[in-house]
Amino acid sequence: MKKKIPNILLLILTLFTTLILAEAAVRICFPRAKECVAEDKYKPSSSFIKLIEEKTGEKLNFRGKWDLDQPKKMNEKRILFLGDSFLYCVSTPYDKLMTTRIEEYLNEQSNDDTIFEVFNAGMSGLNTEFEFFMLKLLYERISPDLVVVCYMLNDADRRFKLVKKGDEEYIMPGNPAFSDGDIVSENIMNRITDYLNFRSRFFAFIKSRLNYLKVRWKSTFQYQDFHISLYGERNKAGLEEWEEAFANFGKFSKEHDIPIIFVVFPLFTNLDESYPYSKIHEMVKEQCLKNDLYCYDTLPLYWKRKAYALWVDIDDAHPNALANEIAAMGIYNFLTNRTLLTAGGTDENINN
Repeated sequence: MKKKIPNILLLILTLFTTLILAEAAVRICFPRAKECVAEDKYKPSSSFIKLIEEKTGEKLNFRGKWDLDQPKKMNEKRILFLGDSFLYCVSTPYDKLMTTRIEEYLNEQSNDDTIFEVFNAGMSGLNTEFEFFMLKLLYERISPDLVVVCYMLNDADRRFKLVKKGDEEYIMPGNPAFSDGDIVSENIMNRITDYLNFRSRFFAFIKSRLNYLKVRWKSTFQYQDFHISLYGERNKAGLEEWEEAFANFGKFSKEHDIPIIFVVFPLFTNLDESYPYSKIHEMVKEQCLKNDLYCYDTLPLYWKRKAYALWVDIDDAHPNALANEIAAMGIYNFLTNRTLLTAGGTDENINN
């Protein structure tokens, strides 16, 4: 027994040393992504901040210029991008955002004196209904020539609802799908995992790679189940509101004679034949076709790429600079090929 004690201690010491070295290696090779918002060159105007916060009850977190005191110029064309955290990209530098790059592409390739301004109205947590509310709130102030809605696959969730107070409309917290916890569960193990995920880069790295493999080998895990279930019978009420939001976008497009494009983004999981969300992409395309909206599916842009090479961090699947650049080039080509920003644009209205 006395001989075994030193061996056990040596084993523990070896294991501890190995973990320390592994943690150090991951921290060196994969430094934690930092928030870039504080470093943005442009800041929203204070009056605009007040407007959004009063109407939504949300703390403003737009990125970009957003100084609407300057009137729109005669030779200026404006594009309004709506979306959630996938568009906002808190850890991607401003000059690497897809909206920034699209603006640069358009101005570099402009053949006349037209100036293009792209507004990034991404806010964390938005769903399709909230995005339509933001369009109504911002339209008169921005006077966009084109609207792009960046669609993520969790946008059918009932995270927000539209309420009326007299003649005014406001957005309030809604009833998220499956909030009873049968799919998205909160328990002590989740809290421990979240703690370790935040404190240890090595743990976050191993956890993210295991989750990636689970999806690849079609194992059941909560993230996949949640997104697929949003488009099934269990979220029937949410889907009705989702379809109504698409109908509202279609009506708005006709009434204001403005093109509205839904750009559908994949979840950065297994981007090949085993991708589990293709049916959802088709459902979004059907809604766009039904309501005379343009639709651009970016899944082919990312096809066969390693998903984690597009992540902003080892445990954060939001798009990094590379993923933003790929999207920017694809969207730019979609816009220019269909002459959506010139007079007499095409009547073609659906799909890539």
